[in-house]
Parts: sequence; C-alpha cells; structure tokens
Amino acid sequence: VALLGSMTHPQAIETTSLLVNDDNPDVAIRALRSAGMQKNNNVVDKIELMLKRPNSSPLLAAEGVKALLTMDTAKSRSVLEGYENQNPQALPHRGSHIVQDIIRTRRKV
Repeated sequence: VALLGSMTHPQAIETTSLLVNDDNPDVAIRALRSAGMQKNNNVVDKIELMLKRPNSSPLLAAEGVKALLTMDTAKSRSVLEGYENQNPQALPHRGSHIVQDIIRTRRKV
C-alpha cells in the first residue's frame, strides 16, 4: 500500500481510494499517506466522513489530517478548517494530543 503514493496511474489512485476505508487500520493509515502523496482529491470526502465519526481512532484521525495537509487543495483545506473548528467533546479524537500537535504545527509528515 505504501508504494501507491508514488504512483499516478488511474488504477493506483482508485485502489488508494478504496483502501482508505479498509477495516485494518494499518492498511487504512498507509492508504491515507498514499492519498496525500498522490494529492488524491477523490478521498477528501472519505476523510471528512471519517473525521466526523466520534469513534474514529486518534491515530487514524491524525493520519487523515496529515493527508489533508499534504494534499493542500482548496477542498482539503476546507475540510481541515471545518475539523479544526469541531468541539473535542463531540469528537474525542479532535482533542487528542497527536491531532492537536499536527494541527498546531501543520506537520505534513
């Protein structure tokens, strides 16, 4: 999955989009990293949905935020801004140290 990030073939981009929602968090995290490197706008909506789920893991949320930062498109910036304004009481992962640190420092990788 990690190798998909350097691939721009349409099938690689489509595969990345599918793997972002994988049940295995290790696969999903690697797919999120690949999506960021590909600047794959096809996954922004999927990342947004994942960030809106209160039960998403902080690590998965952090990788989603990093992917959005790496993409650096108008759409990804809009999703990130919306996430930044969320209440940590409603979305526990938003209040996690790892997510706060990434948002505060705008660390992409």
